[in-house]
Amino acid sequence: MTENDLKQYQAIVREMSQVQNKIKELESMKYTIKSPTWSDMPKGSLGNHNKLENILIDIEEQTEKYWDKYGQLLELQNKIENAIENLEPLEREVLRYRYFNNKKFEEISCIINYSFRTVRRIHKRGIEKIEKSS
Repeated sequence: MTENDLKQYQAIVREMSQVQNKIKELESMKYTIKSPTWSDMPKGSLGNHNKLENILIDIEEQTEKYWDKYGQLLELQNKIENAIENLEPLEREVLRYRYFNNKKFEEISCIINYSFRTVRRIHKRGIEKIEKSS
């Protein structure tokens, strides 16, 4: 685990949200597609029925791909969170503010009531520990 991995956390969270929205959209599509109207009048073929069936199959396959992608992103997110979990409480707090909440060092120093310089040192120490442990 490196600092670059931590920097990706926000992008992972945003992408997870996009994937969730796409899954919801695809699931909604499955139920809003109009089915062919049935009547007792003879028809030459089942063309419309087969088209509908193929569309539903395509939607289901696409949905599965998005679920797979969501699983991969969740795994990355958990890996990052687990790496931070092994740090001292203050180091965890600083790294979470920095990478999970996208806070600047100045903001973090105000929140936790430590000097800017101390926050930078705590951050550096936490990053070094994470890089050594992986």
